[in-house]
Amino acid sequence: MIRHLRFYWEIDSYHHNVFRTVSKGSKVTQWLVTWTSIARFTGLQHLHVRLVFSSLQLAFFFDSDQVWETNGPALLGAIPKITAKDFVIILPSNQNSTEIQLQNPHCVLRLPSQEDMDRASSISAVQ
Repeated sequence: MIRHLRFYWEIDSYHHNVFRTVSKGSKVTQWLVTWTSIARFTGLQHLHVRLVFSSLQLAFFFDSDQVWETNGPALLGAIPKITAKDFVIILPSNQNSTEIQLQNPHCVLRLPSQEDMDRASSISAVQ
């Protein structure tokens, strides 16, 4: 039984670029399938998710903060109810709003700390 889950989600990666599908108005299938799968973890007590923009492709062509502010609330609002009592989503940027209506009463939206930002840039540099 999985009780603790912590992962780093590159939301603009080539295979799982949720913004490519959001901008076209279609369903965000990969995003929803992943969250629906996590929602089935009945023993889950702690869930920490760090959302990041990984590629420079988004930075060169778009303002990533603006893309998130336009699409992020709909993406987060679509997350099904997760049973974990300790459920934290760390947003991609310090410029993002944590005032988003969610279906999950236990979910806390956090802005990234400097340590989170440093870790994200070091992981992206390795890839």
